[in-house]
Amino acid sequence: MKFRGFAAAAALAGVPLPTAVSAQDGLKYADLVHCAATSRVIAEVLGMKGGEATNQRQIDTLHQQTAALMAIAATGSGKEVALVAADTSKETDTIVAILSDQSKTAEFVNASVRSCNTLGQAALDLVNKSKVSK
Repeated sequence: MKFRGFAAAAALAGVPLPTAVSAQDGLKYADLVHCAATSRVIAEVLGMKGGEATNQRQIDTLHQQTAALMAIAATGSGKEVALVAADTSKETDTIVAILSDQSKTAEFVNASVRSCNTLGQAALDLVNKSKVSK
């Protein structure tokens, strides 16, 4: 799989994010990494078999969400971007394995995709607002 989100995550890690994004708000590092990986996998699936041409806007949004989630995970946890990227890659491998097992796919989709898209969009909105207010 190709992963374009890492470079963007590295660039976004330097963006000052509001301190409102913290554990006290219920955001957990594991959830952010899980959703970053989920967005990454969905983007890659949408790009398969010529899907990049028809799904490019959605793929770009998902990659941006991946980067924003990783940046927030790094900022909120105080972890290096490289460690967050490694954790996201591990979670990506876990998700690919789940999706390779047809008996687990529907459960994963029902449990993760919608909530991760919502969290990813919120993360992207937050990062974009932080860029503007800089």
